[in-house]
Amino acid sequence: MEVEPSSKVFVAVVNKERSLKYGRLVEMAPNLLSKLPWGKEFEKPIFLEPDFTSLDIITFGSSDVPSGINIPNYDDIRENDGFKNLDLGNVNSAIPKSVKIPFLRETDVAFFKTWKSKTWDVQTALHELLGHGSGLLFNSNNVPDTMDPVLDVKVQSFYEKGETYDSKFASFSSAYEECRAECVGLVLCTETQVLELFGYHDEEEQLNIVHMNYLQFAYDGLRSLEFYDPVKKSWGQAHMQAAFAIMQVFMEADLKSVAIETTTGESGDFSNVHVTFDRSKIGVCQKAVREFLLKLQVFKSTGNVEAASKMFLKYSTPSDYLISLREAVIANKAPRKLILLPNTRLKSDNEVELLNDYPESAEGLIQSFVDRYRDHPEIMDDLVALADRDNALFKRE
Repeated sequence: MEVEPSSKVFVAVVNKERSLKYGRLVEMAPNLLSKLPWGKEFEKPIFLEPDFTSLDIITFGSSDVPSGINIPNYDDIRENDGFKNLDLGNVNSAIPKSVKIPFLRETDVAFFKTWKSKTWDVQTALHELLGHGSGLLFNSNNVPDTMDPVLDVKVQSFYEKGETYDSKFASFSSAYEECRAECVGLVLCTETQVLELFGYHDEEEQLNIVHMNYLQFAYDGLRSLEFYDPVKKSWGQAHMQAAFAIMQVFMEADLKSVAIETTTGESGDFSNVHVTFDRSKIGVCQKAVREFLLKLQVFKSTGNVEAASKMFLKYSTPSDYLISLREAVIANKAPRKLILLPNTRLKSDNEVELLNDYPESAEGLIQSFVDRYRDHPEIMDDLVALADRDNALFKRE
């Protein structure tokens, strides 16, 4: 097996105001963890409070641009030594002004544009801190004398010596864990103390945040069909598989919670598709997500791969009808998001000048790179040399 590594490099500045807010969320964590659907036996005895810092990105040097980071990605280290969270705040707020948002009713587009980034701030914080930071893995040294709340039998399975979550759950470990973390956000986003911490004190604003969060997963659930291969019956992106499973949970709880509307072309095939989420169904869907999250956590804690795989496959396998929408989803998807980064320049008076007036286009993106390396052309020679070195290590068809 050949594995090609990649690295994420970025230059950023600390957003002190946002970091203070996330520090307060860390302080609230023990209380919020008690509101998750599993008992204390399935939670770490002591929550190791992580550093949670918000950064504003100046420059990225990587193949993708995450909105939040939880490190390290090893449960045993998280449990015994702790972890660290990073919020990349200005990534969440980077919404193109001129790109049409597909798959939404016109009545939802304005709502989506107004509330998406605000809501994603809340969801990302809960996802990274309390999603990836929650739950306990049982091994031969810590199997509790308690009942499995899902199977209604005494806990018997656990991780043997040398086994890890990733080694046991293997091919679906990433999607399963992302789904678990997303569900934690969907469960806790209705907590008043969380919403007020993020500045939402008005009841209507709070409801808008929650509604947008649930609409987001209905939207991403439909959009995710692009990343499903119906021939290989496999997913190409963990977060998208997680979003699809969550949409399925909504629809199982109440078929009317997620409405999918299609347009048929002259050929008789679907030419377009739209999705919406019924605001009045938040309660019934959140109840279903809580039940789903309990199963996700219990199967993970006990290392019950067979039950976890069976359940997750059920929710993350598209029906024939949904597969029939895939071509319409691909045909109408938004252009790939281009992250246009600003530049800084040191002026003669030692003041830093921010260059950020680039147009939202491929030309603007290219110009930003030209300006970044204008005074250091030797960097391009170094990049070519690195690429040549990598090419010698990996066979490419």
